[in-house]
Amino acid sequence: MMQSAGLDGGLSTSTFTRRKGPYCFVGLQNLVWISAHAFRPKLRLCAQETDEGSGTRCGHVAIIGKSNVGKSTLMNHLVGEKIAIVTPKVQTTRNRIVGIATEKKTQIIFLDTPGIFNPKLRFDRAMVDSAWTSAAEADMIALMFDLPQFKARKMEIDPLHEEIKSRITAIQKKRARDVILIMNKVDLMSKKDAESASDVLSEFFSDVQPVDQFAISATRGDSVQDLKTCLADTLPEGTPKVSLCFPLPSSPQPRGIVLNCVSRPLVIS
Repeated sequence: MMQSAGLDGGLSTSTFTRRKGPYCFVGLQNLVWISAHAFRPKLRLCAQETDEGSGTRCGHVAIIGKSNVGKSTLMNHLVGEKIAIVTPKVQTTRNRIVGIATEKKTQIIFLDTPGIFNPKLRFDRAMVDSAWTSAAEADMIALMFDLPQFKARKMEIDPLHEEIKSRITAIQKKRARDVILIMNKVDLMSKKDAESASDVLSEFFSDVQPVDQFAISATRGDSVQDLKTCLADTLPEGTPKVSLCFPLPSSPQPRGIVLNCVSRPLVIS
Protein backbone atom coordinates (compact mmCIF):
# COMPACT_ATOMS: atom_id res chain seq x y z
CA MET A 1 0.00 0.00 0.00
CA MET A 2 1.41 3.37 -1.05
CA GLN A 3 0.29 6.72 0.35
CA SER A 4 1.01 9.83 -1.74
CA ALA A 5 0.06 13.47 -2.02
CA GLY A 6 -2.67 14.34 -4.51
CA LEU A 7 -2.55 17.41 -6.71
CA ASP A 8 -4.98 19.20 -4.41
CA GLY A 9 -2.66 18.70 -1.46
CA GLY A 10 -4.70 15.83 0.00
CA LEU A 11 -3.49 12.27 0.50
CA SER A 12 -4.59 9.43 -1.72
CA THR A 13 -3.85 5.75 -1.21
CA SER A 14 -3.43 3.05 -3.80
CA THR A 15 -1.36 -0.02 -4.63
CA PHE A 16 0.96 -0.40 -7.57
CA THR A 17 3.90 -2.55 -8.55
CA ARG A 18 7.26 -0.89 -8.30
CA ARG A 19 9.41 -1.31 -11.39
CA LYS A 20 12.99 -0.31 -12.06
CA GLY A 21 13.70 3.14 -10.73
CA PRO A 22 11.60 5.32 -8.41
CA TYR A 23 8.29 6.67 -9.67
CA CYS A 24 5.98 9.51 -8.74
CA PHE A 25 2.28 8.86 -8.07
CA VAL A 26 -0.08 11.63 -9.16
CA GLY A 27 -3.73 11.77 -8.11
CA LEU A 28 -6.25 9.01 -7.56
CA GLN A 29 -8.12 9.19 -10.85
CA ASN A 30 -5.24 9.97 -13.18
CA LEU A 31 -2.30 7.71 -12.51
CA VAL A 32 0.83 9.08 -14.10
CA TRP A 33 4.18 7.44 -13.55
CA ILE A 34 7.06 9.82 -14.07
CA SER A 35 10.68 8.87 -13.71
CA ALA A 36 12.33 10.60 -10.79
CA HIS A 37 15.23 11.40 -13.09
CA ALA A 38 13.09 14.19 -14.54
CA PHE A 39 13.26 15.88 -11.14
CA ARG A 40 16.92 15.29 -10.36
CA PRO A 41 18.30 18.37 -8.58
CA LYS A 42 20.62 20.56 -10.61
CA LEU A 43 23.48 22.58 -9.23
CA ARG A 44 22.49 26.22 -8.91
CA LEU A 45 23.67 29.10 -6.74
CA CYS A 46 21.51 30.18 -3.85
CA ALA A 47 20.66 33.86 -3.49
CA GLN A 48 23.08 34.24 -0.60
CA GLU A 49 25.88 32.79 -2.74
CA THR A 50 25.56 35.42 -5.45
CA ASP A 51 27.85 38.40 -5.62
CA GLU A 52 25.84 41.17 -3.97
CA GLY A 53 26.37 44.75 -5.05
CA SER A 54 27.72 43.76 -8.45
CA GLY A 55 24.99 45.32 -10.59
CA THR A 56 22.56 42.43 -10.31
CA ARG A 57 18.90 42.90 -11.21
CA CYS A 58 15.80 41.06 -10.08
CA GLY A 59 12.06 41.50 -10.47
CA HIS A 60 8.68 39.99 -11.27
CA VAL A 61 7.21 40.04 -14.78
CA ALA A 62 3.49 39.32 -15.10
CA ILE A 63 2.51 37.85 -18.47
CA ILE A 64 -1.09 38.83 -19.10
CA GLY A 65 -3.46 38.76 -22.06
CA LYS A 66 -6.63 37.19 -23.37
CA SER A 67 -7.15 33.43 -23.28
CA ASN A 68 -5.05 31.32 -25.66
CA VAL A 69 -2.68 34.07 -26.74
CA GLY A 70 0.32 31.86 -25.86
CA LYS A 71 1.31 33.04 -22.37
CA SER A 72 2.15 29.59 -21.01
CA THR A 73 4.03 28.60 -24.17
CA LEU A 74 6.11 31.74 -23.89
CA MET A 75 6.97 31.22 -20.24
CA ASN A 76 8.00 27.61 -20.84
CA HIS A 77 10.32 28.82 -23.59
CA LEU A 78 11.73 31.62 -21.44
CA VAL A 79 12.58 29.37 -18.48
CA GLY A 80 13.68 26.44 -20.65
CA GLU A 81 11.39 23.86 -19.04
CA LYS A 82 7.73 22.89 -19.21
CA ILE A 83 6.31 24.19 -15.96
CA ALA A 84 3.05 25.67 -17.30
CA ILE A 85 0.28 23.65 -18.89
CA VAL A 86 -0.26 24.14 -22.65
CA THR A 87 -3.38 22.95 -24.50
CA PRO A 88 -5.61 24.39 -27.27
CA LYS A 89 -8.49 24.73 -24.79
CA VAL A 90 -9.28 28.15 -23.33
CA GLN A 91 -8.93 28.84 -19.60
CA THR A 92 -6.52 25.95 -19.17
CA THR A 93 -4.32 27.94 -16.79
CA ARG A 94 -6.46 28.38 -13.68
CA ASN A 95 -3.96 29.70 -11.17
CA ARG A 96 -0.77 31.72 -11.23
CA ILE A 97 2.33 29.74 -12.18
CA VAL A 98 5.77 31.04 -11.25
CA GLY A 99 8.84 30.44 -13.39
CA ILE A 100 12.40 31.67 -12.91
CA ALA A 101 14.97 32.50 -15.56
CA THR A 102 18.46 33.94 -15.30
CA GLU A 103 19.83 36.27 -17.95
CA LYS A 104 23.42 37.34 -17.26
CA LYS A 105 23.20 39.05 -13.83
CA THR A 106 19.41 39.32 -13.79
CA GLN A 107 16.96 36.96 -12.11
CA ILE A 108 13.57 37.21 -13.85
CA ILE A 109 10.58 35.83 -11.94
CA PHE A 110 7.81 35.22 -14.46
CA LEU A 111 4.15 35.06 -13.43
CA ASP A 112 2.05 33.09 -15.91
CA THR A 113 -1.56 34.15 -15.36
CA PRO A 114 -5.02 32.88 -16.33
CA GLY A 115 -6.42 34.39 -19.51
CA ILE A 116 -8.47 37.58 -19.29
CA PHE A 117 -12.05 37.14 -20.48
CA ASN A 118 -15.57 38.19 -19.57
CA PRO A 119 -16.36 36.13 -16.44
CA LYS A 120 -19.85 34.82 -15.81
CA LEU A 121 -19.36 32.50 -12.85
CA ARG A 122 -17.68 33.05 -9.50
CA PHE A 123 -14.89 30.67 -10.48
CA ASP A 124 -14.35 32.64 -13.70
CA ARG A 125 -14.11 35.89 -11.74
CA ALA A 126 -11.57 34.33 -9.40
CA MET A 127 -9.32 33.39 -12.35
CA VAL A 128 -9.51 36.87 -13.89
CA ASP A 129 -8.90 38.48 -10.48
CA SER A 130 -5.81 36.28 -10.10
CA ALA A 131 -4.41 37.69 -13.34
CA TRP A 132 -4.96 41.30 -12.32
CA THR A 133 -3.55 40.69 -8.84
CA SER A 134 -0.37 39.36 -10.42
CA ALA A 135 -0.16 42.40 -12.68
CA ALA A 136 -0.56 44.73 -9.70
CA GLU A 137 2.17 42.95 -7.73
CA ALA A 138 4.70 42.67 -10.56
CA ASP A 139 7.52 45.05 -11.42
CA MET A 140 6.75 44.78 -15.13
CA ILE A 141 3.74 43.81 -17.23
CA ALA A 142 4.18 41.82 -20.43
CA LEU A 143 0.95 42.35 -22.37
CA MET A 144 0.52 39.63 -24.97
CA PHE A 145 -1.67 39.44 -28.08
CA ASP A 146 -2.66 36.76 -30.60
CA LEU A 147 -2.08 38.62 -33.88
CA PRO A 148 -3.75 36.10 -36.25
CA GLN A 149 -6.87 36.07 -34.07
CA PHE A 150 -6.93 39.87 -33.95
CA LYS A 151 -6.54 39.99 -37.74
CA ALA A 152 -9.33 37.44 -38.20
CA ARG A 153 -11.65 39.68 -36.20
CA LYS A 154 -11.04 42.53 -38.65
CA MET A 155 -8.60 44.23 -36.27
CA GLU A 156 -11.42 45.71 -34.23
CA ILE A 157 -10.78 46.97 -30.71
CA ASP A 158 -13.33 45.21 -28.53
CA PRO A 159 -14.60 46.03 -24.99
CA LEU A 160 -12.09 43.61 -23.49
CA HIS A 161 -9.23 45.59 -25.00
CA GLU A 162 -10.76 48.70 -23.47
CA GLU A 163 -10.93 47.04 -20.05
CA ILE A 164 -7.36 45.78 -20.24
CA LYS A 165 -6.05 49.25 -21.03
CA SER A 166 -8.17 50.77 -18.28
CA ARG A 167 -6.98 48.27 -15.66
CA ILE A 168 -3.32 48.69 -16.58
CA THR A 169 -3.65 52.47 -16.47
CA ALA A 170 -5.20 52.22 -13.00
CA ILE A 171 -2.34 49.98 -11.84
CA GLN A 172 0.24 52.45 -13.17
CA LYS A 173 -1.38 55.33 -11.30
CA LYS A 174 -0.81 53.55 -7.99
CA ARG A 175 2.80 52.64 -8.77
CA ALA A 176 4.91 53.06 -11.89
CA ARG A 177 4.96 49.90 -14.01
CA ASP A 178 6.88 49.32 -17.21
CA VAL A 179 4.82 47.62 -19.91
CA ILE A 180 6.08 45.61 -22.87
CA LEU A 181 3.78 44.71 -25.77
CA ILE A 182 4.22 41.20 -27.19
CA MET A 183 2.70 40.37 -30.58
CA ASN A 184 2.61 36.57 -30.74
CA LYS A 185 2.14 34.00 -33.52
CA VAL A 186 3.66 36.14 -36.26
CA ASP A 187 4.81 32.92 -37.92
CA LEU A 188 1.19 32.15 -38.81
CA MET A 189 0.62 35.25 -40.95
CA SER A 190 2.33 37.37 -43.57
CA LYS A 191 4.75 40.09 -42.56
CA LYS A 192 2.47 42.77 -43.99
CA ASP A 193 -0.58 41.56 -42.04
CA ALA A 194 1.47 41.25 -38.87
CA GLU A 195 2.72 44.82 -39.18
CA SER A 196 -0.74 46.24 -39.82
CA ALA A 197 -2.26 44.38 -36.86
CA SER A 198 0.63 45.39 -34.60
CA ASP A 199 0.25 49.04 -35.57
CA VAL A 200 -3.43 49.07 -34.56
CA LEU A 201 -2.75 47.48 -31.17
CA SER A 202 0.33 49.56 -30.37
CA GLU A 203 -1.52 52.77 -31.23
CA PHE A 204 -4.47 51.85 -29.02
CA PHE A 205 -2.25 50.87 -26.08
CA SER A 206 0.07 53.86 -26.43
CA ASP A 207 -1.60 55.37 -23.35
CA VAL A 208 0.11 52.78 -21.11
CA GLN A 209 3.46 54.03 -22.46
CA PRO A 210 5.08 50.70 -23.37
CA VAL A 211 8.86 50.71 -23.13
CA ASP A 212 9.19 48.34 -26.08
CA GLN A 213 7.32 46.03 -28.44
CA PHE A 214 8.22 42.61 -29.80
CA ALA A 215 6.80 40.46 -32.59
CA ILE A 216 7.52 36.85 -31.63
CA SER A 217 6.62 33.23 -32.15
CA ALA A 218 6.41 31.62 -28.71
CA THR A 219 6.17 28.16 -30.29
CA ARG A 220 9.22 28.44 -32.53
CA GLY A 221 11.13 30.81 -30.26
CA ASP A 222 11.50 33.60 -32.82
CA SER A 223 12.72 36.82 -31.10
CA VAL A 224 12.09 35.30 -27.64
CA GLN A 225 15.74 35.75 -26.65
CA ASP A 226 15.58 39.43 -27.66
CA LEU A 227 12.51 39.80 -25.46
CA LYS A 228 14.26 38.10 -22.56
CA THR A 229 17.27 40.39 -22.89
CA CYS A 230 15.04 43.47 -22.89
CA LEU A 231 13.23 42.30 -19.76
CA ALA A 232 16.54 41.65 -18.01
CA ASP A 233 17.84 45.12 -18.87
CA THR A 234 14.63 46.88 -17.79
CA LEU A 235 14.05 45.26 -14.40
CA PRO A 236 15.18 47.21 -11.33
CA GLU A 237 18.50 46.58 -9.65
CA GLY A 238 18.47 44.22 -6.69
CA THR A 239 19.70 40.92 -5.36
CA PRO A 240 17.90 37.67 -6.30
CA LYS A 241 14.64 37.25 -4.37
CA VAL A 242 14.25 33.49 -4.81
CA SER A 243 16.76 30.85 -3.82
CA LEU A 244 17.54 28.51 -6.70
CA CYS A 245 18.48 25.58 -4.45
CA PHE A 246 15.36 23.46 -4.87
CA PRO A 247 14.66 20.24 -6.78
CA LEU A 248 12.76 21.98 -9.59
CA PRO A 249 15.22 24.75 -10.45
CA SER A 250 12.96 26.70 -12.79
CA SER A 251 9.95 26.98 -10.51
CA PRO A 252 9.35 27.38 -6.77
CA GLN A 253 5.88 25.86 -7.16
CA PRO A 254 4.97 22.84 -5.03
CA ARG A 255 5.89 19.69 -6.90
CA GLY A 256 2.24 18.63 -7.15
CA ILE A 257 1.36 21.75 -9.12
CA VAL A 258 4.20 21.19 -11.56
CA LEU A 259 3.18 17.54 -11.98
CA ASN A 260 -0.33 18.78 -12.66
CA CYS A 261 1.00 20.83 -15.57
CA VAL A 262 2.57 17.66 -16.98
CA SER A 263 -0.38 15.33 -16.47
CA ARG A 264 -3.42 17.52 -17.19
CA PRO A 265 -2.79 17.84 -20.96
CA LEU A 266 -2.90 14.05 -21.19
CA VAL A 267 -6.33 14.05 -19.55
CA ILE A 268 -7.69 17.07 -21.46
CA SER A 269 -6.64 15.66 -24.83
